[in-house]
Amino acid sequence: MDQLFLAEQTKLEPVSNSTLLEVRQKFDEEYGRRFGKTAGKGLYSETDWRRLNWVMDQIPKDCKSLLDVGTGPGALINTLALCERFDEVNGIDVRKYSKFVGLSDKFTLEIMDATNMKFEDKQFDCVICMEVIEHLPDGMMEAAIAELRRVTRKRLIMSVPFKEPEPLPHYHLQRFDEERIQRVFPRAAYELVGVERPTPWVFLTECFRD
Repeated sequence: MDQLFLAEQTKLEPVSNSTLLEVRQKFDEEYGRRFGKTAGKGLYSETDWRRLNWVMDQIPKDCKSLLDVGTGPGALINTLALCERFDEVNGIDVRKYSKFVGLSDKFTLEIMDATNMKFEDKQFDCVICMEVIEHLPDGMMEAAIAELRRVTRKRLIMSVPFKEPEPLPHYHLQRFDEERIQRVFPRAAYELVGVERPTPWVFLTECFRD
């Protein structure tokens, strides 16, 4: 294990966030009703739910506006909207996800490219971008990271797979080891999360002054 992460290894704990537990039950029920299954490829695993639980704990208490970049099936944005902590919850994705599950009308979801977001500078207190960056080709990845930083006022929370075995799956275009993480995210705090997985995640948190 690379030295940078020796002191920051974190095992994902069972889901404890009450809203996330509620969303998980409703999400699985709705997914099963609409699509005939509640487990399998493309659906949230136990580890995925634990990852979202970790994310919820990282959002500063004074955050009032959030942006979820890459909403996917929608578990996180539903939880953000239903926990009633925030005045504004927004989400974007590059295309409409065919199996998106909406459990609330308290968020705004737009089709938008992360490399060219139609938001103002520092519009959101907290921006969350989980498991998105590794899907972007060179050039687009750097543009997306710059946009994430531009629209964040207080905290940017991201994650990428750490030292993913090669050859990469066809849907992953970027690989991150310790050296590349330090180079691409020099201002970030790092934490290795999900160390029980074959390929753990690195969680990256960047903080900004108002």
